Amino acid sequence: MLAELAAARDREIADQAELARAERLTRIAATTASIAHEINNPLAAILTNANAGLRWITHATPNIDETKKTLQNILRAGQGAADVVAGIRTMFKGDYEARFPIDAFLLI
Repeated sequence: MLAELAAARDREIADQAELARAERLTRIAATTASIAHEINNPLAAILTNANAGLRWITHATPNIDETKKTLQNILRAGQGAADVVAGIRTMFKGDYEARFPIDAFLLI
């Protein structure tokens, strides 16, 4: 009888460990999806603005003002992506004194 109780306890411990592992993997997947989304947004803006800039500059009469605006947009989007990466590095280095917007990450 004691052996059966010990076996049942071992199964319960193993089940709890597997549940904890599954919960960790779910949190990791959600965080990864959030990070990918946060990086993809500025990358999409960079690509869109680069294409627009190419169109403005390759017109028969290049539109320098519009090209300049699109290059500024590219710089802003690039800085946004760099900020996301810096926030991720900070989060994983454990340097919590450095501040970054918490809504940039989905932490469960």
